[in-house]
Amino acid sequence: MGPASKRKRKVVRREQILEAAVRVFARRGFGNATVAEIAEEADVAAGTIYNYFESKEELFMSIPQLISEPMLATFLKDAFEGNEPTDITGEERLLARSCAKAIETLLQNLDLVKSILASVVTLDDETRAEYFRQPLQALTIMERYFRDRIERGIFREMNTAIVAQAYAVLVIMFVLIQELIRTADVAPLAYEEISQELTKLLLYGIEKR
Repeated sequence: MGPASKRKRKVVRREQILEAAVRVFARRGFGNATVAEIAEEADVAAGTIYNYFESKEELFMSIPQLISEPMLATFLKDAFEGNEPTDITGEERLLARSCAKAIETLLQNLDLVKSILASVVTLDDETRAEYFRQPLQALTIMERYFRDRIERGIFREMNTAIVAQAYAVLVIMFVLIQELIRTADVAPLAYEEISQELTKLLLYGIEKR
């Protein structure tokens, strides 16, 4: 097996272990989960885990990238790789796609999100800050996007940090309300409609006039 094949195999095995950890943490919570359970879920020897992660804590700290990376990859490609929109209508389509991808990713990892919400309160301040470093990178990229569009004359001047955080909160809260808080007698909203309406709510308050 050549060096490239070995590297690819290591990447695949690392992702396999992380995905197994996601399932175990979602079922058991961070405090109750063990490395042995994660190894069994991943179908590897317990010692193999330590070839990729120093501890259960490092495994837990690595999980946010599974949620944030798919969202970031799609958004970066649409917003900054040469085929980005040149008018407000194009920006609406871009943000609606981004919102839909974020919702899809959150739904795919809903059990993990619930586990994170339950576990994160047990972390100390330093660990909590490190844990959310990767998701916060997404907010930095959103701020960069808004600044870029201001410079192009598509959006008005604004506090990009506030707008980026507000958009993220809107998306996350809608998913949580739909899946965790909504009562049985309240009909769920279609996520496609949510993506479109949240985008319009954000976008047409910041359009340059």
